[in-house]
Amino acid sequence: MNEPLIHLGYISRSVELMSDAQLDELLDQARTANSDRSITGMLLYSDGSFFQVIEGSAQHVEDTFSSIKADPRHSSLRLLFKEEISNRNFSNWSMGFQRMSPAEISQISGINNVMQGNEALSDYLATDNEAGKMLKNVITYFKQSA
Repeated sequence: MNEPLIHLGYISRSVELMSDAQLDELLDQARTANSDRSITGMLLYSDGSFFQVIEGSAQHVEDTFSSIKADPRHSSLRLLFKEEISNRNFSNWSMGFQRMSPAEISQISGINNVMQGNEALSDYLATDNEAGKMLKNVITYFKQSA
């Protein structure tokens, strides 16, 4: 029997602003590890902030998230959502990536204030419905831009 799929999303701050070379290294490491674990997902980086969604089997997603939490390049990591899903949103990407300017982030309803620190997560994500709307907006934007 197949293990159920889950996805989770989080935001974090990088300890320092990351250069293109540092981001490339991080992506190479993530893509290799994700491929080994059958994890798919996407990562947005903007001005020192990360927003990531990972999806796969519950155990592999949990293992991956544990590795992310232990990574010293991250600070202020906050889990936004974790839930079971019936289908992957990013089945073709071991780790899709987009580097975005604050102006580009401001175009994505919901994530803009959270990533830029203008709104408390507890205020914005007061209901699962709001978290779901934000995720849908991010996924739609990401898929259109990729």
